[in-house]
Amino acid sequence: MKKKIYVDIAYGRDKKIKGYILDISKTGAAIASPAGIKKGALLKISFKSLGLMLIKCKVVRVNKTVRKGYNYKIGIKFISLDSIQKNILYGFISGLDKRKFFRLEFI
Repeated sequence: MKKKIYVDIAYGRDKKIKGYILDISKTGAAIASPAGIKKGALLKISFKSLGLMLIKCKVVRVNKTVRKGYNYKIGIKFISLDSIQKNILYGFISGLDKRKFFRLEFI
């Protein structure tokens, strides 16, 4: 059974939605989203696993998909990570295999 890691996504003027991680690396992630966000848009994501840390991102890819409630697959690139954020994020990513999180390839 796959464990979903949900994220809070903030973009535009006060727009907030929830999505979940499909794949994550040190440079970015693929997220299942209920809304399409324009390529090039800036956004911030956060998820409970990293506490209250907000990660600034840029949308680099958007694909329409067929997933119940999550109709978009959004590719994001992390931007402006400071050294503390990098250490926390990299530690989280390296621990994913131990948490039974199945990483999916973003095609």
